[in-house]
Amino acid sequence: MKQAQMSQSAGLFRLPRLLRTVRPKISAKDVVHGLMVLPALVFYIPLFVVPILLGLAVSFGDWSGVAGALDMEWIGAENYVELAGDRKFWSSLGITLRYAAMVVPSQLLIGLLLAATINSGKGMLSAGVKVAILTPIAMSAVAIGILATFLFSPQIGIPALISNEPVDLFAEPNGALLGVSIAHVWGGIGFTTFIFLAGLQAIPEELYEAAKIDGAGLMARFRRVTIPLLRETTIVNLILIFIGAFRSFGLIYTMTRGGPYRATEVLSFFMYKQAFVSFRMSYGSAIAVILFLIIATITLFKIRLTRAGTTRYY
Repeated sequence: MKQAQMSQSAGLFRLPRLLRTVRPKISAKDVVHGLMVLPALVFYIPLFVVPILLGLAVSFGDWSGVAGALDMEWIGAENYVELAGDRKFWSSLGITLRYAAMVVPSQLLIGLLLAATINSGKGMLSAGVKVAILTPIAMSAVAIGILATFLFSPQIGIPALISNEPVDLFAEPNGALLGVSIAHVWGGIGFTTFIFLAGLQAIPEELYEAAKIDGAGLMARFRRVTIPLLRETTIVNLILIFIGAFRSFGLIYTMTRGGPYRATEVLSFFMYKQAFVSFRMSYGSAIAVILFLIIATITLFKIRLTRAGTTRYY
């Protein structure tokens, strides 16, 4: 009994020493790094984290967005239950998926071809491609939408130049979605291209020389060397383009306003209409939460894929 008490007291005396051993050591460099991050957190928390939390809270209430927020009635998960049975919500989600299916492969493939052209350094061709893809990077989504509206106009745009009886692309549901998709790809192609270009320039030239010595032609080198070593870059571009397609709003608002016949009413535009047109802010917040969860899931999928394998050149 006495021995048990002595061992217990010895353990208590040993506990502070154990805690000191487990406690992580914070170096001066860690403190400096923390102080450097602090200014960003001062802006990030109130401008990003707090609105997300407030939007989540509002989604569990019944608030028009016009009346005082303190008068909001808490209704639990009723907005989410309504969403589950809302045909317009599922229709908008389907349109968003179709829109993403048109945008993602097109932007990915065109960006890769443009990056390969620039990387090859073909004089004027390379310079012309750079100018063409740098232009939309400096433009907002609204400016791109207005320009695309003029380009596809049956009176003064490309249809009027190539046909005596021009067709209004935005008068037909499938045509309208195609037109917006083309504008989206053109607006985002520059960023995609430069990410691919960075990946291409990181591939050691020795690998191409070794493949050439083995008798591999241009296409074989592209297929057997370039594509596999661009795996991580391709995943990053794929996820960024997919997220951009799901978040697309400015082009839809400028070019079609969701029409014709709701053919271009993607999820972000449906959220806008519910919150700011129908004055159902809580319902719109519930849609925003669902959209956030979809984008977060895509982002986590991207992180998992990039961690699954790392390209090594040795």
